[in-house]
Formats: sequence, C-alpha cells, structure tokens
Amino acid sequence: MWLWSPTPAMLMTRRGKILAKRPPPSQGKTNQHELGLLMCMTYVFKDGKYNGSILSVLGHNTVFHNHRELSIVWVSVFFHLARGVAMAKTYSFNTTIGDAVVENILSPPFHIITIREMGKQTQALLLCLMFIHVALVSSSGIAEEPEAVESWLKNLHHHKEKVTKLHFYFHDTPSAKNPTTIIVAKANTTLTSPTLFGMVSVIDDPLTIGPEPTSKIVGRAQGLFSAADQHELGLLMCMTYVFTGGKYNGSTLSVLGHNPVFHNHRELSIVGGSGVFRLARGVAMAKTYSFNTTTGDAVVEYDVVVVHY
Repeated sequence: MWLWSPTPAMLMTRRGKILAKRPPPSQGKTNQHELGLLMCMTYVFKDGKYNGSILSVLGHNTVFHNHRELSIVWVSVFFHLARGVAMAKTYSFNTTIGDAVVENILSPPFHIITIREMGKQTQALLLCLMFIHVALVSSSGIAEEPEAVESWLKNLHHHKEKVTKLHFYFHDTPSAKNPTTIIVAKANTTLTSPTLFGMVSVIDDPLTIGPEPTSKIVGRAQGLFSAADQHELGLLMCMTYVFTGGKYNGSTLSVLGHNPVFHNHRELSIVGGSGVFRLARGVAMAKTYSFNTTTGDAVVEYDVVVVHY
C-alpha cells in the first residue's frame, strides 16, 4: 500500500520509503455552479520501477461527483510518449480538516495506479497507456467506474479512431454583473506593460451554439489564462471545455496552448479529454467574432477538430 503524506509536496510512500513526489498542483476553482477544480499537476516518481518518471495530468475535477476523469497528457522516461486516464473517486474525506486517503495499485500493461492520499480530496486511479499499447476504440458509451474504464482500455484493439468536428462560440464577459472572467494575480508592472505581462485570470465562460448572448449554452470553458508574452498580447490558455448538453453531456476536452489574441486565426492544442472524448487529441481553432475595447468583453468563434475513439 502506498500513502500520500499530508505535506506541501505530497509524498507517496510505502513502509515509510518515498516512492514518488508530487509538487503542489495548480488547482484553481474555475466553476461558479459547483465545486469544480482545474487540475494541472505532475506525479514525479522517486523510487522503484518508475524512478525518475513523470505523469502530467490536466483536467476538470468536480470533487463531489462519485467518479471523475482527468487526462494524462504527457509523460517521461518509463512512460515516454504515453497518454491515458486518471480516474478519481473519493475514498474518505474529513470535512473539518480537508484530509483524504487514496490507495495505490500497479498492474501492467496499463500501469493501473490507485493513489491514497492524505491532505487531498480525491482517490485517483491512474491508467497510463504506453504509446505502443495504444489501439483504437469507439466511444459509443461512457463508462465511469474504474473497473469499467480499465475494461474499456483493454479492448482498444477492437475499435477504430474517429474524427469529430465541433463549432461553438466562447463568451468572455469581464464587465458582467456576474463576470465570467476574474483577474486573480498580477505583477507590480502588469498595468504599465503594453501586453499586460504577468496577469493571471480564471474563467468560467459559456459556450453557445450561436454568437448571441441568448443562444443555447452547450458547455462552459473553465480554467485560466495568463499574459505570458512581452512583445504582443499573447495568452497561455489552460482550460477544459465542459459539455453540459446533448450527446456530449458530461464529457470534457482539455486544452493547452498559446493564444495571440489579435491574430486573425489561432490554434490551441487538444491534449486530452474524458467521457466520449477519453484519450482525445486535436486542434481548437479560434477566431475573434467581436471585441469591446471599452469593457474587454469578447465573443470568440471556435472550430474544434478532435480525434478520439
């Protein structure tokens, strides 16, 4: 059994010996409707078979749901070029002090890892697929329980990849009575920088079928962006598209990329997903539909192409 100790760095141990160290994750609250976290973190293994290896995780964590999926978007050394799924299920949670416990189990070929951690609110079962084991699968059904997801992964070779195209509009409204974008950090020099360098904002932006504010909402873009370019207004985007209606209801796409907002066309990477989009990869192409220079409100048109199973 492996345990996470309740330290700032979250150590994974077995009989007191450190096996892995997880740096404190970027864990922003990005949901105004329920407790939903953007999880951006790495599991750094420090001993044993996986010594020196890293699992990089990015995804949407609705902490009070029974089962949650996060994307394993990149790995190194033993897991080189792998991608996979981190399944989260709360094992125990102390509502007074916030401590939780998560168990760890490893099983080849999918490297199934369950993590019992103290000081965190989730149990994570990490199923990491080595790249050479990645086969093709259909996403006609969404299995949420860890056992069902493991079975889904083991049957990848029976199915084929498919391409899904999505089109929607992203509404960023910092001037609203209930703003969908809030600045949470800035440097002393940010306001004098022509590119707002150093600004960090958290977003919970609606995604709609049409560009009008009254158009039907199909999901939300939840995450954060930071002004990370000193030469032009360029944003580092780290977010999840959380779909809330239709056949993609409950599924997510994990997005990471550079957004030079004044360019006509921009590309962001789809690095993972959950539900229907489990193990997804693809491209999100952005084009500004409207921008109010006084209020900062913007509507952005997105064409998304996703390869999944």
